[in-house]
Amino acid sequence: MAVPELRLTRDQWATIVRHLRACLPEEGCGLLGGREARVELVVPIENVEHSPVRYTLEPRAFVAALGRLESLGLGLLAAFHSHPVGPLGVSQDDVREWQYPEAVLMVCVPGEPEWQARGFVVAGGRVTDAPLHIGGD
Repeated sequence: MAVPELRLTRDQWATIVRHLRACLPEEGCGLLGGREARVELVVPIENVEHSPVRYTLEPRAFVAALGRLESLGLGLLAAFHSHPVGPLGVSQDDVREWQYPEAVLMVCVPGEPEWQARGFVVAGGRVTDAPLHIGGD
């Protein structure tokens, strides 16, 4: 299987960062939908854990978001979440709980002066980097 990549516009990245900042000091989360590697829709979702070290997408919003992607003819490209105090990598919980090996798991951390993000493919307990491209509005 080829490693998926994500292509986001600066505006989409700004939407993600605004949501994650609003969630601080808790983890923020959401979904990215699109076609091929190009993100077309950012869907921020409430973290029902309200925790600085764990996240769970609010179940009704998660199902509604998947339905919205399907109605728009988009695929689930990725889920994003923040690690408010780092690290810029996947946690053991992320690896154990991730159920979408065909999608990218994007981890974001606050930084000075900018937030940072990395993408990962998590499948069968293995973690592989997935390229992220932000820009090209």
